[in-house]
Amino acid sequence: AASGAELGELFRYLIDQPVTLERGKSAMLPILDSEVEVDRLSIYNPASHPRHPMLGVRVTNTTDLKLQAGPVTVLDAAAYAGDAQVGFMGPGDDRLLSYGLDLEVRVDSSQRTTGEIVGGSISQGVLRLQRKQVHRQTYEITNDSAKDRAVIIEHPRYGGYALQLGDDTPKPVEKTESLYRYEVEVASDDLAEITPVQTRVVTEAVGLAGQAPDRLIVQSRRMALPEAVRDALVDLANRKRALSEVQAKINKVDQDYAQINRDQQRVRENMRGLDRNSPLYGTYVEKLTAQEGEVDKLQAQRVMLRQELAAREAELAEHVKNLNVEG
Repeated sequence: AASGAELGELFRYLIDQPVTLERGKSAMLPILDSEVEVDRLSIYNPASHPRHPMLGVRVTNTTDLKLQAGPVTVLDAAAYAGDAQVGFMGPGDDRLLSYGLDLEVRVDSSQRTTGEIVGGSISQGVLRLQRKQVHRQTYEITNDSAKDRAVIIEHPRYGGYALQLGDDTPKPVEKTESLYRYEVEVASDDLAEITPVQTRVVTEAVGLAGQAPDRLIVQSRRMALPEAVRDALVDLANRKRALSEVQAKINKVDQDYAQINRDQQRVRENMRGLDRNSPLYGTYVEKLTAQEGEVDKLQAQRVMLRQELAAREAELAEHVKNLNVEG
């Protein structure tokens, strides 16, 4: 037997019964001979095995001594069951030890991540959408053994996510920096299921200047957006459509001008082989004269439309730049 004593930041064991060692001899000295609290369970972590949990125990240091880290031999009903490693344990500390594969318990895992818009705002012409992402992971645990099982599910903690408790998700019995631990009781020849749910809200930035009117209308139909934001998107879509209408008029003027130019080239080509005093030649001259008048009108119309387009583009750019709508 031994007792413990603090020694600064260290710890030493004091052997209650003096031991004499002969020269050149060695001995193993027991420092602890006491029962400690042990709970049998299975521990599932897909990093250890994707389908089966590990056989394990939860050991609680119910002694008054600090126990150093080291190897552990596990005996089950006086028979060798496996080896494990244990970390340093102070009085009252507990550790999970795994020592073998539990082939009588199977875990089927599936996961799904969904996202939905839950809000939004507009700042300096940028639409900021708040999207809630929900990660669900379902563990279906099947116990084919003749005994009930207590199964620890080690579920990863995802950065930026918060745990969402619900009917299918019990409160974890423990959490570390990287995982949650759930304890699930599974009866013999039965199955149990848990679905841990983790959520987070992320912000997506969408520049409105380059968005087509139809896309803006699609965004405005998201009912999760505040009404003021949806109205602003519809107004911006209407402004862009008006701009597109002016551009369409310019394109029509350019098409008409190109058509007249092709027609004039054809007429001039036909006039080369005609007598200048022939009636047909005179008809061609009258047609070219009329077309020149149309060309002058088209050029004047194009100038006006280009000016209107430039003014609308400047107005739209200024509107988008100063567009701010709170969510």
